[in-house]
Amino acid sequence: MAEDSRLSSVIDEEGKLFGVVNVIDALVVLFAVAIVVAGLALVVPSGGDETRYATIELGPQPAYTAEQISTGDEWETSGGSLQITDVYMFPTDSDEGDVSVIVRAAVNGTAIETEDDEASETIQFAGEPLRYGQELEIQTNEYVVGGTVTRIDESGESLSVESETFVLETEIDSSTAAEVSVGDEYRVGDRALLTVESLTVYATGEEETRRLVLGVTAEARQDGETALFGDRPLRSGSTVPIQTGSYALSGSVVATGTLEEPGTPATREVTVEVEGLSPSRASAIDVGAVEEIRSTQTAEVVSVDDRPAETVIESGDGFDIVEHPRDRDLTLTVELAVQEREDGTIGFRSEQLRIGEDLTFELTGTTVTGEVTAIDE
Repeated sequence: MAEDSRLSSVIDEEGKLFGVVNVIDALVVLFAVAIVVAGLALVVPSGGDETRYATIELGPQPAYTAEQISTGDEWETSGGSLQITDVYMFPTDSDEGDVSVIVRAAVNGTAIETEDDEASETIQFAGEPLRYGQELEIQTNEYVVGGTVTRIDESGESLSVESETFVLETEIDSSTAAEVSVGDEYRVGDRALLTVESLTVYATGEEETRRLVLGVTAEARQDGETALFGDRPLRSGSTVPIQTGSYALSGSVVATGTLEEPGTPATREVTVEVEGLSPSRASAIDVGAVEEIRSTQTAEVVSVDDRPAETVIESGDGFDIVEHPRDRDLTLTVELAVQEREDGTIGFRSEQLRIGEDLTFELTGTTVTGEVTAIDE
């Protein structure tokens, strides 16, 4: 009877605990609390400070913000600390002059116990586990930027960055081409990230357009065996943007590991047939006329065969071919500065030279277009 009395003092006739809480409700609450506690046990700090090295892609930033981001920048929070240990920057395609930024950071937090007891694999930082793909905001006294965690390691302060050389080809308007020079640099603050080491400017047959071949040295990230300038792989055909304080352009990679245009420099004579020139234009094309851009000579006329142009007229028996009363036809022999490529093709002004195609020469005092009918060996 004593035991029943004690039990009834705890659970009354209505099944309430101490006359207040229903027993079943209490058990449900205790069960829920047990689940929460068990879950927290998987992610609560295990007690030791740990450091991980994270690569964080901050994406495009205004140039004035990018200039503030540097090695040694720190962010202290109640849930750990972060220090930038390396910075990589590269130009974007944006007309606004934005700069893409990637940082390596030492992230100090608290080790987290995991379900399989591999506590060394992750840490808690700023109240959350540090994970791949996590959006992370970095706050310093100078700036606030957000980015995505793309790599986490137990060691390694530096990004894998090496100086790479490559050759770009592009066509741009003549006024912009006039601003491009050897020694031009892409700089962010006091850091030179890209330098134009060599430059050849070619005529295109249109005075308002120039073809540029640039030999470039740039800081490139190493992703396994692939070199990346920013997020662009440095391989033939890739498009790479270049910015300086004066201009912005994009070029196609035509060679890597060198500053020189592909091929061995050589000269070749070609025969070019030009038809239907007016007498004044025909007389302007003399032996010795050259095509030259920025002191680089690409073509020289070595012989000219001038003859009346032919035209077709209607006669009583049909049609006859007769001499044109005014226009002239020319056969030109032109010596070209070319590149003999490893694949057996010939490059002229950074394009393949072929029989049957038209070439336009920007010669001294005149421009002339004709069909290539022969290429001397």
